[in-house]
Amino acid sequence: MDYYDVLNVDENSTKKSIKISYRRLVITHHPDKGGDADIFSRINHAYNILSDDTCRRIYDEHGHESANDYLMGNFNPLKSKFGSNSAPGIRRSKDITIYIKTSLEEFYNGSVIEHNYKQQIWCKDCKSKCSKCNNGILYVTHNLSIDLPAGASDNYRTLFPDIGDEVTRYASPGDIIIYIKHNPHKFFKRHNSDLIMHKNISLSDALCGFTFIINHLDDFTKTIMEKPLANFTETRYIKDMGMPIVNEWNYGKLIICYIVVYPTKINKKLHNVLRLILKDEFNETNQIVIDKIDNKKNGECIEVYKTYKYNAIIPSNNKSIDQCRQM
Repeated sequence: MDYYDVLNVDENSTKKSIKISYRRLVITHHPDKGGDADIFSRINHAYNILSDDTCRRIYDEHGHESANDYLMGNFNPLKSKFGSNSAPGIRRSKDITIYIKTSLEEFYNGSVIEHNYKQQIWCKDCKSKCSKCNNGILYVTHNLSIDLPAGASDNYRTLFPDIGDEVTRYASPGDIIIYIKHNPHKFFKRHNSDLIMHKNISLSDALCGFTFIINHLDDFTKTIMEKPLANFTETRYIKDMGMPIVNEWNYGKLIICYIVVYPTKINKKLHNVLRLILKDEFNETNQIVIDKIDNKKNGECIEVYKTYKYNAIIPSNNKSIDQCRQM
């Protein structure tokens, strides 16, 4: 447990800022206010350690065990220096998390991601200043290589132990944890091992069939040939065209979602041609025949809609039946 983290402060915080943060936390987590008793206890214990200058210094130099011994009156400087098994009692610095974004192509094909990290360490040759450091602090650059396997899951995690920052002169370094995530792709969306793409097609393509080319993530091209669509939104599933599956010789699916885009305007001439062409394509059971009858009731024109499935008499006052009104 890092007492600085418990109080939401860092190692360089002043005594005043630690006290302010402590007061805010005890109000939030007090059991009488519905807070958790264990969290409340940890907050108080952390403040007891860090509010005492001597105890805080012992914690920074030797870790929480020595600081707790000091609070209990059992602190032994020689034991803290050499440890019970002749190993120094050292406080460990907290881990550092880094997020890197790369392309979906690199997740598909596999890649080696390079990242430079500048580690903060304390100079071992001096206690304050020397020609090699700045106020006792040195920076060491690490070139980190992350092997990203083909088909790796999004938010791929890798660990580099013991090269994090040294938060104090007496603290050991923490770990570097790196997460790799892919950027949004122009055409594909990823869902586990499947790839999803949405393709808009014209009304003529939907009625007549169409062909198009897919440029895949490895620069491989595939020609897709489609017959006329039965519905105006359809989905195709193509095996082995999704993401590679790690540690297997298999791939996920490519899922293509077709969306028909209707024309926004049709001129009258084309409208009549389409009506003539498509007239015989309707199934008889769905065909609607409109008989306009000079059947007026209370001055209102009536249209009778006859179908093979139902008969309905629907009153209407729309302008579309002006011709009927003139009968």
